[in-house]
Amino acid sequence: MSTQKFKLTIAYDGSAYQGWQVQKTGTGVQEKVEHALAKLFPAKPRLHGSSRTDTGVHALGMVAHFEAPSCNMDGRKLALALNHWLPEDIRVLSASRAPEKFHARFHAKGKQYRYFVWNHTAMNPLIRGTAWHVPRALDIKAMRTAAALFVGKHDFKSFAANRNYEMESTVRTVTRCDFKKTG
Repeated sequence: MSTQKFKLTIAYDGSAYQGWQVQKTGTGVQEKVEHALAKLFPAKPRLHGSSRTDTGVHALGMVAHFEAPSCNMDGRKLALALNHWLPEDIRVLSASRAPEKFHARFHAKGKQYRYFVWNHTAMNPLIRGTAWHVPRALDIKAMRTAAALFVGKHDFKSFAANRNYEMESTVRTVTRCDFKKTG
């Protein structure tokens, strides 16, 4: 039986999860999506993500792929079917067939991280789970000057978690680091 590769773009609220990956203790987002895939494909496809996230981290566009026996389901129907089996805090935004050589992790061209700061004396209760509350005045000019120092190629070993294995490289290239103030 021939197989087909599919690419998914997934959004999730990570508040209830111990990150992206399947975990020995706790639940990862990947596990929930794999359970939904198993409802549609008896072969129980393994999902491969473009990256990992830590406990409690959200994603707006996590790319992942899986292989399954060829089927006549198009991307729109696949996304609808998966979302039926997923909890409300995980959603497949899009699904499409992918080339045989596509790999979500190794074909990723970059990652974008956004951090939200609520800079006001009182925290907005509607965003308390997605923003950091800083009640004191911020020096945006100094922050922008410091942010520019991160742009370029740097070794981030001192920021890496202690793992029980040696990472191939802790050198990363930051292409942009800036602040945007609204309101």
